[in-house]
Amino acid sequence: MRKYSKIWPSLIICPKCGNEIESVVSACPYCGNSISLPTEKGDKKPYITVNLEHDQPLVSQALTKLETAIQNAKRRRVIVLKLIHGYGSHGVGGDIRYAVLQSLVGLRKHEIIADFIPGDEVIEQFEKLHIVKKKCPEIKNDPDAAHPNAGVTFVILRRN
Repeated sequence: MRKYSKIWPSLIICPKCGNEIESVVSACPYCGNSISLPTEKGDKKPYITVNLEHDQPLVSQALTKLETAIQNAKRRRVIVLKLIHGYGSHGVGGDIRYAVLQSLVGLRKHEIIADFIPGDEVIEQFEKLHIVKKKCPEIKNDPDAAHPNAGVTFVILRRN
């Protein structure tokens, strides 16, 4: 089982491309996206997307991105984290998808996250998603929150 701790406190995840970048940069060196972290008391983005499959990482690298993304999202007081993990190149489910879902089960069990909704279960878990949409109205505009997509997962972060 993975140890859930701060392993890269000086790194953040670019919300546009999903790459790990230094927390002190003003723009992502990979995609050029402008980076601005809200202050503890300032504005917050309640909903962000992280691409775990960008640059075709190994499973271990994707899980490290996941852990870093959750830590940074909690620090930024994000409510919902949309993970893009893909479904696998052969259409039968990829290793990253399975590893991410398994890791999320452990994170939920250890109360690191509140819950998660796999993208292919958005219809079956309508009630849970409806509650999330009330807390985070921005998610209503996301097409993956209305139609099944096995390549994404919505993570509901725990309030500390």
